[in-house]
This record gives sequence, structure tokens and C-alpha cells, in this order.
Amino acid sequence: VNASALFKQMSLVVSLANPSSGQLLYTLQDMALPAPTEKARMRFNLWVELPVPHEEGAAVFFEVRHVKNGKAQTKYWTSLACADMQEGGSALTVFKAPCEYALARQRRQPKQSSRLDITLTA
Repeated sequence: VNASALFKQMSLVVSLANPSSGQLLYTLQDMALPAPTEKARMRFNLWVELPVPHEEGAAVFFEVRHVKNGKAQTKYWTSLACADMQEGGSALTVFKAPCEYALARQRRQPKQSSRLDITLTA
């Protein structure tokens, strides 16, 4: 992620939602991220094992959150439909907030020069 400011108390929240209805099914993981040292490029190497979601039509949402004015808020997000999951690496486009779980209401504004690289293994 290429940001215009250093963020405080960052976290990566991984959730499962139904993009058709916009219903948040559950949060899979909420991980604290180390404080970035530069705003031009934030890189985090994380290894997380999560159960394979089996909900039909669901998608996994990844949200980068930070604390601003004492409140946690989403800054960037991306998603991956469970039906599109396959073993191997993927580069997902990162979007600016707000994060919207309902596909029809999403306002996908890409964050320039930013991506989330993930590797799925069995």
C-alpha cells in the first residue's frame, strides 16, 4: 500500500460476507500490523491459516484499518469471491474506503499503485 500518511495502530481484518445481500457472516481474523516506518510503501509479511469458507456465494474481505481520533476505521479494502479461490498466488486490487459488503452498492475506487498479494495453499 502506498499511503499519504503514516497510520497508527493498524490492523488487517479478514471477514466473510455475502456480496449479494451485503450481510457480514463473521470475522475470520483481526491481526495487529506493525507500525509502518515509511508512508511511500507499506509491506507486511503475514502467515495466517484460516478455515476454508463453505458458504455459497460468499466472499472473503480484507480490510486495512487504523485508529483515527480514537476510533478504528477502514482505510483500504479488497475482496476475493470464494468461488474464485484456487491454490497459488493472486494479486488483488486494493480500494479506498468505505468498504461495502454488498456488491451492488460498492463504490470501487482503486488505490493507485497498491495491491494485496496472497498465496492460497491446501
